[in-house]
Formats: sequence, structure tokens, C-alpha cells
Amino acid sequence: MKPLGKRTLRLLLNFGAILGILIAIAGLVAVWLVRGRVQTALQTGVELAVRTVDTTSDTLSVIAATLEQARESLATVETTAHDVAETLDATGDITDTFSGVAGEDMVAVLADAQTALGSMQQSAVLIDDTLAVISGIPLIGARYNPETTLEDGIGKLASSLEPVPESLAEIQTEMQRTTTNLDVLRQDVEELADHLSAIQTNLDDASALVAEYEDIVAELDGHVQQAGSAVQPALTGFAVALSLFFIWMIIAQLSLVLQARGFE
Repeated sequence: MKPLGKRTLRLLLNFGAILGILIAIAGLVAVWLVRGRVQTALQTGVELAVRTVDTTSDTLSVIAATLEQARESLATVETTAHDVAETLDATGDITDTFSGVAGEDMVAVLADAQTALGSMQQSAVLIDDTLAVISGIPLIGARYNPETTLEDGIGKLASSLEPVPESLAEIQTEMQRTTTNLDVLRQDVEELADHLSAIQTNLDDASALVAEYEDIVAELDGHVQQAGSAVQPALTGFAVALSLFFIWMIIAQLSLVLQARGFE
């Protein structure tokens, strides 16, 4: 080979080797400079993910506590509603019984009493006349001149009982209306209790769902923590691998320099 050609080839090989060495050195420097920035960015991202997961976990805990509190409150209201329904049912039985007593039994008793008073009033007339006759006998000397005769007294008593059956009939009507209203109210309260029971079921389902999400978030938090711990070793390993590659490039370029010297 001509000396000029060898010189040119040697210059090209030296130039390429030097350029390769410079590129490898620049790559080495860039790898470790960029590694720090990438690690910082990844660490920031991981920390943000950890905070997000923790916030989500705290929110789920608050939701779970709120659902539990709501479930307990609704359980208390549901129990109270059942108790009220039972009380209304018992009260309805009482008012229905009293309605029958006032409208039937007491009316019958008053009718019997009025009949008895009518008989007593007739007897009272005979008693008043008998006493008047006896008091009129001079030998006896008795005085019978009452302000109110027995007939009038019994008659006044009988007259005072006359409006009572009508009042009892009104009471019976009102008690029957009250019984009906109580029965309607009892049905409404029982429907409310059933609705609250259905809400309880929905709350239980929601609580179970929140518990599942808490498990998912806890598992995700473990993965994020693990990923955060693996960032630095992974980046360091990658940087070392690239560094070895660039060192290999430098060694390869030095071999070119040695080959170039063979063309002298």
C-alpha cells in the first residue's frame, strides 16, 4: 500500500477512535447525570402515588366508618319502628275493645238501667201516695212533705241517663275511627320498618364493597412501596450496564488506535 494511503487510513482510524472515545466518555457522563434526574423524577412519582393511595385508603376508612354509623342508626330506627307498630297494634285492639264496650255493652246496661228506673218510678208513685195517706191520718201524726218526691228524684235520674246512649254511640264511632286510623298508621310504620330493613341490606352490601376496595388499595399500596424500593437499584443497574457498554466502546476504540499504528 502506498505511504499516502496508509497515512490517510491511519488518520481516519485515529479520528474514528478518538471520536468514539469522546462519545463513550460523553455517554458515561450523561448516564450518571441523567440517572440522578430520572431517579428524582421516579421517586417523586412514586411518592405521589403513595400519597394518593394513602389518601384513598383514608377516604375508604372514613366511608366505612360512616356506613357503619349509618347502619347502627338505621338499625335503632328500624327497631323503634317495629316497637311502635306493635304498640299501635296493641292500642288498636284496646280501642276496638273499648269501642265494643261503649257502643254495645254499656248501651245495653244503660237500657236495662232505664227500664229498671221506669219500674222504680212507678213504684215510687205508689210509695209517695202511700206515705201521703199515712201522714194524713191524725192518730199517726207523721208528716210527709218532701221537697222532692221519690218519683221526681227517680224521674230526674232517668232523665239524666237519656243523652248517655247517644254520647256512647258517638264515642263508639270516634273509637272505631281511631282504630281505623291506628291500623293505617301501623301499616305505614311497618312499611317504613320494611323499607329501613331494605336500606340496611344495601348498607351491608356497600360496606362489603368498601371492604373489598380497602383490600385492593392495601395490595396496591404494597406494590407501590415495592416499586419505590426497586427504583434506585434498577436505575443503578441500568446505569452500570450502560457504563460497561461505554467502557467497552472506549476499549474498542483504543484497539483501533493500536491497529492504526500498524499502518506506520
